[in-house]
Amino acid sequence: VIMSRTNKPFDFWKESATVLADSDPIDIESTAKGVRKMTRLVPYNRDLVVFAEPRAQFIVFGRNSLTPVNSSLVLTTSFEADLTAAPVGAGRSIFFSINFGKYAGVREFFTQDSVDANYSRPITQHGLKYLEGTATQLVTTSNFDNLLVRTDKNLKTLYLYEYIWSENT
Repeated sequence: VIMSRTNKPFDFWKESATVLADSDPIDIESTAKGVRKMTRLVPYNRDLVVFAEPRAQFIVFGRNSLTPVNSSLVLTTSFEADLTAAPVGAGRSIFFSINFGKYAGVREFFTQDSVDANYSRPITQHGLKYLEGTATQLVTTSNFDNLLVRTDKNLKTLYLYEYIWSENT
C-alpha cells in the first residue's frame, strides 16, 4: 500500500534523501503468505480496511497520526471475498460480496467492541440461491439502513437488503 505525501495527493517522493519526515509518503507491504493482490480499500472506524485476493482483509490503523514510521499493514481476518463489486461501508459495517458458484452472496464485516476484534458474518446464508450471478455493484444508504446489490445476470434487477440496528444487535 502506497500513500502520497501529506496534503500532496500526487507526490510520492520523499522530501529528503537523508531525513525521514512525518509528511513523507508511506509505503508498506504485507508479510502474510498467499496474498496475491490488494485491490479494494474502505475507510472504516478511523482506520483503512484493505481487501486482498483471494481471502484477506488488512487494517492500516489510522486512529493516531499516520506516518512512515508508525504505519503497518496488519492481517485482521481471512474471509473469502469476490472483489468484482467494491466493498461499501455503512455506519458500523462494511458489506462485501462472496461467491457460491453460480450465485452471489454478501458478508458483513464489523468490529466486536467487547473484544476489539474484527469479524464477518454471511448475511445471505439463508438464501444461497437468491442472488443469481456475480455481484457487480453494492450501494448502501445509512439513512434507510439498506444495501442494494446488482449482479451481472439481470442488469435491470436490484436486490434490497434492509437491516435494523437495536443497540448492538
